[in-house]
Amino acid sequence: MERAGAQSGFQRFSFEIGADGRTLRTVQTAFDDAGDLVRQAPGAAKNNLFDVK
Repeated sequence: MERAGAQSGFQRFSFEIGADGRTLRTVQTAFDDAGDLVRQAPGAAKNNLFDVK
């Protein structure tokens, strides 16, 4: 699943679904307008530009 970022870029959500249909894992990634991956260090403040949590 993808959606637009809060101000620019976009987010991509990847899901791992079990055989029984339950969501086992969700991975959220954010990209800038050029399509480059945006990184956020663990424990860092939220980057509102891309809405990375």
